[in-house]
Amino acid sequence: PMASNGRQSTKLTSSSSRRPVIAISITELTHSPQSKARLPIAKQPQRITANNSYPSQNLQYHKAALTPSVLMNLQRFLTPFALTLAALALTLSSAQATIPQTPIETLKSDRLLDYSPLQDLLRSGNWEEANAVTSTLMLKAGGQLDRGYLIKQDIRYFPCNDLLTLNRLWQYYSSDRYGYGPQTRIWVGLKGKNYQDSLRFEKKVGWGTRATLIKNPAQAPIGHLPFRPASGGGVPDAWGGGWMDEMPKRFNTCMNPPKPLATPPGTGIDLTKPAKPTKPVKPLKPVKPSRK
Repeated sequence: PMASNGRQSTKLTSSSSRRPVIAISITELTHSPQSKARLPIAKQPQRITANNSYPSQNLQYHKAALTPSVLMNLQRFLTPFALTLAALALTLSSAQATIPQTPIETLKSDRLLDYSPLQDLLRSGNWEEANAVTSTLMLKAGGQLDRGYLIKQDIRYFPCNDLLTLNRLWQYYSSDRYGYGPQTRIWVGLKGKNYQDSLRFEKKVGWGTRATLIKNPAQAPIGHLPFRPASGGGVPDAWGGGWMDEMPKRFNTCMNPPKPLATPPGTGIDLTKPAKPTKPVKPLKPVKPSRK
């Protein structure tokens, strides 16, 4: 049937009672409304009815042109969608620009290690290289650079100043998303104790056998970096060498060092109180020689 404007109507008729179908080709979105482009005829796919019989009449899509009203409706739909994508891209890009640029002046180390190169990498947002450098520094501080990994005993006696300096750098430049502090909080929150708990930890921070390093902190889970120290830039494995079983304990000990004992065992002397002044000793009286 023909419409009042002389164009072919888009309504479909059939012997069965079905709603009209309008076909719009994506390839014609770039055509102007005044163009004479028409949609290609496409066959309606056959559908099996409830009684397993095919419809008696196959429907076909008729030709239809995009009218200004259709384009206006498309614009109303696509404009908010495009604005949403633009806002999301702006948010992700601004996350990299919020890295603090004021350097930390005091970087303590019990092993006399230089943490300035690591600080420069973190300031520039080079998270992948910073993760590899951190792994090397951890192995050096633990005295196991040649072996290439740490075990429980190495972690239990890891130098506190080096551990706290590394954590401070990572937390500062990632806005508290990366570092050993966030990893410790996650492990404690999971009440981790065994290997199964370490798998839960890996899932939460984006680690695992097939995990890849996520460079943008805004897109990565909290605690994603740094990886467990190992040769080759670290590994996203929580349980190897007893890492997740021992590191949170050592970190908490370094953050809250035990107070010195008031009385050393076996002495009975309280070192926290000032010593009492001693009384002057009276001189001994001279002994008179006895007379016989």
